[in-house]
Amino acid sequence: MAHIDRQPSDKVFKDIQSAAMNVWFNGDFHESYLKEKIDKIESISNYADNWYTFLGMLDTKNQMIFWHFIKLKDTIEFLNEYKKYYNYFVAKDKI
Repeated sequence: MAHIDRQPSDKVFKDIQSAAMNVWFNGDFHESYLKEKIDKIESISNYADNWYTFLGMLDTKNQMIFWHFIKLKDTIEFLNEYKKYYNYFVAKDKI
């Protein structure tokens, strides 16, 4: 399997990070569990493919919800490029 180690721009990383946090904020989670997840997301820096940790924290259903919180076209393009190599999540063509 091919692998890419493309680090997203800071703008794209922040969009992915924000979308992941919004999934957790909008879910029905116990307050302490939510705090644990948000703290984890906030602690991750934009280095190599660290952004992928955000998606790894979400089940398939919540990965689909994740797309509703993406705001930038650049982010969708980045994620769709990554999907060429990894079929872990469902990519979306446009906002």
